[in-house]
Amino acid sequence: MTGLSLYAADGHYDGAIFMSSHNSKIKAARVSRDALSDYESALNKPGIYLLLINDDTVYVGQSGLDNIFRRIKNVHTGNIDASWHTVVAFTFDDPVSSNMLLFLENGMCEYVHKNYPHCATSQPAKDKCNKQYRNVHYNLSIMDKQNCEKLLGEMKDYIACFPKGIFPASSPTSSSSGSGGSGTSFSHGGAGGSGTSGGASGQGGDQGGNQGNNEYHTAARSSKAEGRLLSNGHFILSAGCFITPLDPTPTCPTSALTRLEMERAKLDGNKVIADIEFKSPSGAACFVLKASANGNDVWKTADGVKMGDLNSTSSGGSISTSGSGNLSNAGGSDGGDDGNANGTPIGGTPVGGNDSYDEIAIESGALGPLYCTGRGANAVAYMYPDGTFILKAGSHITAEGPTEACPSGALKRLDAEKDNLRGTEVLVDLKFSSASAAGNFVIKSSANGNDVWKNAFGDKLGTLR
Repeated sequence: MTGLSLYAADGHYDGAIFMSSHNSKIKAARVSRDALSDYESALNKPGIYLLLINDDTVYVGQSGLDNIFRRIKNVHTGNIDASWHTVVAFTFDDPVSSNMLLFLENGMCEYVHKNYPHCATSQPAKDKCNKQYRNVHYNLSIMDKQNCEKLLGEMKDYIACFPKGIFPASSPTSSSSGSGGSGTSFSHGGAGGSGTSGGASGQGGDQGGNQGNNEYHTAARSSKAEGRLLSNGHFILSAGCFITPLDPTPTCPTSALTRLEMERAKLDGNKVIADIEFKSPSGAACFVLKASANGNDVWKTADGVKMGDLNSTSSGGSISTSGSGNLSNAGGSDGGDDGNANGTPIGGTPVGGNDSYDEIAIESGALGPLYCTGRGANAVAYMYPDGTFILKAGSHITAEGPTEACPSGALKRLDAEKDNLRGTEVLVDLKFSSASAAGNFVIKSSANGNDVWKNAFGDKLGTLR
């Protein structure tokens, strides 16, 4: 999906969201039940809708010959009407027949069954939500089937584009009842699974000496995951939980992608069917979210306390990395790049190009990952507590030429790093003394680091410090 336009009506990603794309004839919207009447005009077309219940259940419906706004006001089976809190709607610009809508409803039910803990839709039944059934049952022409498959693909693409997943962070917990089930219960205890451990080579850096066997939860990026922290710093992801149904982000660590491939036998769709052991909470978080993630922030107790807040009063272990990696610090004085060349920005922790660096960085107290996309760049970086800024290998600086406002220090650094660039790609981690120096380098112009670097939710660095 290209040319995506996203509008956060409430000024943040947990409120009303509206999306469109210049190459799609579908528009997507997410609106809370309380605000529904404010957005009637956006929902007055036919289409498919998802009613969100608690923080783990999805009901799939279709407008029929009516429009979505009026349809969701009608009576649904069971106690759906008493339970749902948010609607995700896909409105169609082109006319669609009733049978096409039934086909699309079936396809979305199949997607929800595979990717979320509960589907509250009883008709079509789960065993009939498959391509073979809908290709025969709804009496569509070959062309209509092809159009429906295209529309299904676009709806799934939109779902993947919601910044934090389709469930808002303020979703009610799954303790309240819903027709799709009152939530998922998990059991813990006993030894962890015997699966091959993976993730980063560092261990103990984000666990306190008295935190063994504590249970933690996350619902980020539409996941529904639970696990427990062992006394040796390892983390057990519990059978029965769900990793995110969303695609990996561009900055998902290679180690997490590899682990996702390795553990296919322990996954049924997005459901974890056997305990999986990781060497750190961040390794488990990256696996669950398919993104670069800090285990200290992602994992929380049942009371909502972050793991990092619990561990801040405990004595953690040391962090180590395998391999020295590479780090370049060939800067000039105008660029302000005055770190030492052996790559030890904080606490003696090596900064290298290995796959576990994302995990090591965030567990060393670094802020990130941070992104810069100005002037067509696609760069990722971390900022350490002492202000040191590391531009990650694999980032892409702008392909455009330097602007007249590009500082001389950035021009010197670009020249000094020629051997560490392949076209626009950064081949090794590069160290800068500030976010602005790194921003100047990436966009080849004068940049305020507090503005050009943002987190995954679009929050500027200046607001995160």
